[in-house]
Amino acid sequence: DDASNLEGDTSITESLSEEEAELEKLLLTKLTDIDYEILEETVEEDKATVKVKITSNNLGKKLTEGFQAAFTLAFSLAFDESITEEEMQKQINEAMFAPIKYCEKNVEKTVEINLVKVEDKWLVDADNNELMLNAISGELVEFIEQLENMSTEE
Repeated sequence: DDASNLEGDTSITESLSEEEAELEKLLLTKLTDIDYEILEETVEEDKATVKVKITSNNLGKKLTEGFQAAFTLAFSLAFDESITEEEMQKQINEAMFAPIKYCEKNVEKTVEINLVKVEDKWLVDADNNELMLNAISGELVEFIEQLENMSTEE
């Protein structure tokens, strides 16, 4: 019985968790690898606006490429009876996230960051900085919005 042979086999879950840990580390490395230059600032009482040029990795573009590759691969493997579901999922995940390894720090955006002063500390106004988040994340916000738009069109 094949099912009983697999019960004690944890190699698939161990390898996936290792791959997921590597992917998480890679994503964090790419997300935190940014350069910035403060161009100007305006302060009015407890609010401030800072104009910043941000250069980040092109994560949004690479994830778009990865999703396209994964979709194409999933379609080609859908009727392949010689491959296990686990192996198919592994190949699809690899195709989806492989382009991240080739990110380039070439997304350059100039944005205005809104700050508020709270208890003598300047904090980023989280409700009013989507353009900054998109710039820092390498256009990841745009990528997520595209995914949301695709899911609402269906």
